[in-house]
Amino acid sequence: MPEIQPLDHTVSATAKAIWTVCQRSYQLEAEILEVETFPPLQRGVDDICTAQTRFWGMMDHAVLLGIIELEDHSQDHYHINSLCVDPDFHRRGIGRKLVNHIVQILPDCLLTVSTGRKNVPACRLYQKTGFQWQQFWQTKSMIDMVTFGQHIFKEN
Repeated sequence: MPEIQPLDHTVSATAKAIWTVCQRSYQLEAEILEVETFPPLQRGVDDICTAQTRFWGMMDHAVLLGIIELEDHSQDHYHINSLCVDPDFHRRGIGRKLVNHIVQILPDCLLTVSTGRKNVPACRLYQKTGFQWQQFWQTKSMIDMVTFGQHIFKEN
């Protein structure tokens, strides 16, 4: 049964597995956004190894199905840098489960995430998991983006 677990992205083999899932996922997102140059596709294995972020993965035995990458902006603000699911495993709830896992383990905080405005499946996922629209903006490479946010409050 697939399970979510922390990933040690400083280990080369793990970073390579993360990179592979992200490349496959981001190639599909670039097609959805109708862009030829997509900055996340420029990220290399070494960039993942040295990232000052945390990763979790949905694993099925030794197969990495999807990842979520979290950046600590501050003690009360976290940002999802990447949410990637291998296209062979789309439509199985993996992205939703990864987002829900992060929401469950974080303290009271603001959690944000950005995606391309044309990436309707991602926008729907974030809205279905409790995120609200915060702002529209455009990257240096002229990709229209949207940032979503969710305030997480833990009941005592």
